[in-house]
Amino acid sequence: MKARYQLPLAPGHVVGPVIETDGEPQRVSVRGRLEENRILLGADPDYVDRIVAAASSESQRRAWRDGDWNIVDGGMFDDLWTPEFQIVPPVPPREIPKTWRLDRSFDWGQSRPFSVGWWAQSSGEPIEWGGRKIGEVRGDLIRIQEWYGWNGKPNEGLKMTPRNVARGIAEREKAWEVFGRVRGGPADGSIYNVDPRDPGASIAGDMAAEGVSWEKADKRAGSRKAGWAVIRQMLQEAIPGERGFREKPGLFISEVCRHWLRTMPSLPRDEKDPDDVDTDAEDHIADETRYRCRRPRVMEKPQTHLIY
Repeated sequence: MKARYQLPLAPGHVVGPVIETDGEPQRVSVRGRLEENRILLGADPDYVDRIVAAASSESQRRAWRDGDWNIVDGGMFDDLWTPEFQIVPPVPPREIPKTWRLDRSFDWGQSRPFSVGWWAQSSGEPIEWGGRKIGEVRGDLIRIQEWYGWNGKPNEGLKMTPRNVARGIAEREKAWEVFGRVRGGPADGSIYNVDPRDPGASIAGDMAAEGVSWEKADKRAGSRKAGWAVIRQMLQEAIPGERGFREKPGLFISEVCRHWLRTMPSLPRDEKDPDDVDTDAEDHIADETRYRCRRPRVMEKPQTHLIY
């Protein structure tokens, strides 16, 4: 249902985009609130109290009472996912200040989806966009764009060649007017594996030939679980504290990153190892996000000079 109707809608949106799929009628999702059903509440005034009392957890209460589509009770991130704080308006990449860092991360896939995420990291000089101040804390990490290589079915890829993926990345960055400014961030280390049939070839090499380069992601022992912990911490830091402000860098997602919003908030934990994600889940965006969050690359402070 989430994939078919592109749920959840971004905060502040009541009607979703018109969705078109080959061979199927057009469809659209419309957000409704329980309070709007005056006939039900008039006929059964105790309905809300009963469903709240029947919920076995806070997550289930949010699903039943508030219509929260991001609920996976006991998931890796659902307890920290607070869309009103962590989803931000879509900032065009060309509008990102020059003092901020722009880079991308990558998880490779052919039969499975590949994932490219474009990130902006604040220098501490916030910008205002869409009625909201973004990047107030130095080091805030914002996912501003993405390209998810799927065929429209969960966990199925496009089977594109590395060179074509690289060309698609370059085309997007040129259209956004940031080609050459975006730095090559962390990518799945498997792209550096050499093809035994062609000792001089690798996925990374093919992509570099098209002007798209990467850095090896940290995949040392323990890096997976450490990465999930970093994401959790940054999601927590995106939520203002009791005094109404934040002190440490948070993780924020542009509302245009539909596949991040579709897969990440409801990512399940591994039943046998709760500190890890279920590897059978659609975790390609999660891996690519983990690579980037493990390398926060906080902006360097400008140098100062003392004149005698």
